[in-house]
Amino acid sequence: MLGLKRPSMRLIIGVVVVGLVAFALGAYAAKARLNSKQRPLSPYFLEGFDFTLLRKPDNEWRGPEVGAKIDLNRLKMQDGRTLASVMGTRPAVLVAVNSACALCKTAGDQMRYVREKLAGRDIDYYMVTFASPKPNEDFFLYADSLSVGVSSFQWDAEAGQPDPSIVLMTSPSHLLVHNDGTVICVWPGSYYDKDVRDRMAKQIVADTLVATATRAALMPNIGQTH
Repeated sequence: MLGLKRPSMRLIIGVVVVGLVAFALGAYAAKARLNSKQRPLSPYFLEGFDFTLLRKPDNEWRGPEVGAKIDLNRLKMQDGRTLASVMGTRPAVLVAVNSACALCKTAGDQMRYVREKLAGRDIDYYMVTFASPKPNEDFFLYADSLSVGVSSFQWDAEAGQPDPSIVLMTSPSHLLVHNDGTVICVWPGSYYDKDVRDRMAKQIVADTLVATATRAALMPNIGQTH
């Protein structure tokens, strides 16, 4: 009997240890899978948000395609100045809002974060709307109510509506555009959960810095006068 107890005890301890290790590995794997779903990653920023999930072709609200052009002369300030005349030679990030969008008010912190981080990198940030104006509605008052602290521009619909991809785009959405209106990057949407909203904001900033740095490297003379 004594000769059987020692190996039996070793066997029991071994089974327990293996079981604990297996449980720990399983828990770690489950947590990793959960985090991969809740915190999708981007090749640019390891703790950001993967906007490609929102840019899938079957999402009609995903915004314009990269390379599309927006007529910046049709976006006007309250005093009539156009976005084209204000931007100068640099690219800029635009946040497209809609007064009918409840999420835009919630996403004000996201907008302020992007504005502040890009301002430190000398990249301008503007608020725009492509929505048709409603009777007795003042878009510029609405834009001020979001407390983002940037210049705002309204689409001049007298000569027609913007491209359907712009009309259907969800609000709020962010776009990085060249000074000629060419779309460089698109980040559609926001989120009511602040953690997700914060990761989206960080991703927008990270992507913008990569895109503008690449643009400067590939086109070093852009914006120079001759």
